[in-house]
Amino acid sequence: MDIGVSNNQTSVTAELYFLIAKFLTAGPCQETANVLKRELENSKVSIEFDVQLCL
Repeated sequence: MDIGVSNNQTSVTAELYFLIAKFLTAGPCQETANVLKRELENSKVSIEFDVQLCL
């Protein structure tokens, strides 16, 4: 697999996780959103997404 494609998929996946967390925050599943946010902060996904935002 091309590295550019792999990085793009990683970026899209990370962005999707954060969009889901944002969506959950606005609804009745706020505790679920908090758990997801904590998991993302403690995982590599958060770091990869932050790096993509800086590029």
